[in-house]
Amino acid sequence: KVTHVPASQTLIYFECTELDQTVARLRAQGIAFNMLPTDQPWLWREAYLHDPDGNPLCLYHAGENRLNPPWRLTQGA
Repeated sequence: KVTHVPASQTLIYFECTELDQTVARLRAQGIAFNMLPTDQPWLWREAYLHDPDGNPLCLYHAGENRLNPPWRLTQGA
């Protein structure tokens, strides 16, 4: 019989169009974050938290940089 399942080490990402507003709404509901929205060197804005079972989650907004970052090589280059 299993009495405890350890939290996963897999980080699950959820893209949010309105990241800062989403984090503010969740915090107002009592959700704790490990890191509030922060601009990253890879041009994404990310916030980190854990779900009730301790699994790591990342809420992020990448916008155009998700598919077309400024360092992307174009075909034929």
